[in-house]
Amino acid sequence: MDLIRIFNFHLTFFRIFGICIQTPGMSRRTKILACSSAIISVIFVSILFPISYIVIKPTKANAFINFIQGVGLMSIHLATSIETLFTRNQQIRFWNCLKKIEKLYPHNFEEIQNKYQALKRTTEKNFWIFVITSIIIEVVFSYFMFSSNDLKADWLKNAAIAWAMYIISVLIGRIRYLSHFFVVGILKIHLELFNNSILSLKRNLRLTQTDQIVHELNRIKFRHNFIWEMSMNINICHQWSQFINVLVNFLQITSLCYYIYYFIVNNSFIRIIPLSVCYTLLIWNIYTLAKLGDDVQKAGIKSATLLHEILKINQDHLENKFLNNCIVNLSLQIHHEKIIVTFGKIFTLNNGFLAKLTATIATYIVILIQILV
Repeated sequence: MDLIRIFNFHLTFFRIFGICIQTPGMSRRTKILACSSAIISVIFVSILFPISYIVIKPTKANAFINFIQGVGLMSIHLATSIETLFTRNQQIRFWNCLKKIEKLYPHNFEEIQNKYQALKRTTEKNFWIFVITSIIIEVVFSYFMFSSNDLKADWLKNAAIAWAMYIISVLIGRIRYLSHFFVVGILKIHLELFNNSILSLKRNLRLTQTDQIVHELNRIKFRHNFIWEMSMNINICHQWSQFINVLVNFLQITSLCYYIYYFIVNNSFIRIIPLSVCYTLLIWNIYTLAKLGDDVQKAGIKSATLLHEILKINQDHLENKFLNNCIVNLSLQIHHEKIIVTFGKIFTLNNGFLAKLTATIATYIVILIQILV
């Protein structure tokens, strides 16, 4: 069940783009690749900040908007490289917790292996969606810029320069979503396995001796603690890079919606297509991450519900006070060790966050229309 070996290609891909993924037992060559790529990214972005200001010269409105968006994209790039460099301990703890959890499933080897293979297929699907969509976006955007009749216009020149300068930072922002999908996917798998073990205990509760039930409850208790630690480490490793990523994406989607409105009002329908294509992957990334976070939160709630059902069975049929205390103790632990996906120490990723984001975008679009039209 060597998850690092199974996903070696994807981990190397992340490292090449400056996302310093650090795992236990890394070879010297892998450490050099991960750290050097991240350090080069930090130096590159630090140099790019003043260069972009000099080249774009944000004195006019269009140039200023391009520069502000560029600052956001470069901030994502910089935050991702710095955050992954300085969260080594949290990353190592994540993998160590995963290893400890796997040791607590001695009889579930095949089930875990099947789950990991399903995760690999999902990760590969997300990877190819990223690759194919990124190529389509850049081709469509390039064609739109260089086939325009208004090629000498200042706004188009600024857009072309900005595109060339920020393309790497744009890719890093997209890849950061992929790395987040990957670790949250691992968390989701072990929450599902955790709930399956509670469900199995519930089905066999009346047929199992008290000491065996207590032993299994203790194993479940340790599993939940390790899963909770995994979730905490994931949140720490993504708290600022993903906060900036989602914030910049929010501004981009708001801008997209306003320009779609603007082009519709001015009967420039042909411009809506390339603009919409450019932001398709961005919207998909936010939706997928929010859905994964929602699945994790629901699985955590399901754990508490299943334990309550076990408690009821014990009270109605077994009437074992010691067992009752053990179940209550575990229920309190699950209540305090809430497993959720967060970023920026502020937001919880779930469908509720997606609804709030949509409502906020709609509000800002109305404000922009009233101010600018």
